[in-house]
Amino acid sequence: MDKEAVSNRCLWDVTEMPAGSHWDLSRATEVRDPYEGSVQGLQLVGPHPRSMDLVSPSGADFKRYATGWEERYSVLIRDRGKSLTLFPVVSRTSFFSYKLPPPSRVTLSMFPVIGHYGTVEVLNIIVPNKFETTALGHDRRKALEQLLDQNIKAYVEQGYPAFGNWQPFALPHNRGPNFFTVLTDPEGRILAIIDAFGSEPGLESEDPISDLLMVVELLALAKAGTRAVFRIISRRAARKAAQKLLPRLTRTTEEQISALAKEHPGLTTVNAERALRGPDGAVATLSGAERSGARELKAADIEFRRRTSDGVVVLRREVKVWTGTQGRFDAAVSEAADQLVAGGGGGDILVQVPSGTNARSVVQRFKGTGGLSREQQAARLGRYRSMKLTIVDESGRVLLDEPLELPPLRTE
Repeated sequence: MDKEAVSNRCLWDVTEMPAGSHWDLSRATEVRDPYEGSVQGLQLVGPHPRSMDLVSPSGADFKRYATGWEERYSVLIRDRGKSLTLFPVVSRTSFFSYKLPPPSRVTLSMFPVIGHYGTVEVLNIIVPNKFETTALGHDRRKALEQLLDQNIKAYVEQGYPAFGNWQPFALPHNRGPNFFTVLTDPEGRILAIIDAFGSEPGLESEDPISDLLMVVELLALAKAGTRAVFRIISRRAARKAAQKLLPRLTRTTEEQISALAKEHPGLTTVNAERALRGPDGAVATLSGAERSGARELKAADIEFRRRTSDGVVVLRREVKVWTGTQGRFDAAVSEAADQLVAGGGGGDILVQVPSGTNARSVVQRFKGTGGLSREQQAARLGRYRSMKLTIVDESGRVLLDEPLELPPLRTE
């Protein structure tokens, strides 16, 4: 693998770095601003994309190792040749990582760019002759999905001449959809439809990111002259391999997702799925909805037990959905800790918060409770010592993931 090529195609993930914020009146919460100088990107984490703030490393030359298509459309190329702009998609496996020195808990990682995503007009999607469509509404979206399912190439190209072997996929129409949000490989080939809209309301993609085979890091670099790019393969091109690597959810898991979402109104499916993923070799059991005779203070939502005859619990996890005031966040985390303790000890606390929440600020205010005696502070410290806090937004983006440790015992 050409390490020089990969390093020049990498971006720093600065999502957890300190950034400005503003108060969102509509949601009554503090919203984090993008990191200064960053571009918005996506990371393919499992079946769901994670939104990220990304920055080019100092001295890196992405353009030198970009494809011709990326030179025309990538936001990473300042003097790109076209006005249409698409944004980077990075691998889930980092190329290089290091921890910032204390007191920071941030780990900075570089991730290779493996594709792009963006919203494009139907005129800027080109397909081979005879595969263009006059369909409208849901049928138009399905027509493009069928082309991708049949491994027929479709590319993003702005202002492509309407002659020769390629044609625009469709013409704009007042019924639409006239715009597709797509994920492409580095050559601009469309791999998946993330969304479809305009002008008919209510169109939702039936071609989710989960239909991609996320094994990019297992693929070797493909070189073309002095260029080097990662390739993404989709489940369409390797459906059998995908079924082995990404098994479908079992009916039991689907029922658990529904039960968890019912118990926690507002919990999104992606976060319910995350909550039910535990240590390797462990099986999730809902300790609330599935356990009869619940105590006044119920145990944590989920217990992960070993797949052995003794069924030893290896992890407990409590889920919370927070919207509103700081006081409600403090109460939710405190209650979650009580539930973990009631179940027998430490564990994980997973909190879903509104998109844009400044998780670091919220947690710092939670930890900043003052006026405690040494005994009270010691009791508070010991209570949270063996617990981990993970904060995610509605899309599943991880905003914070670290041990829930409080400040050291005061000595004055």
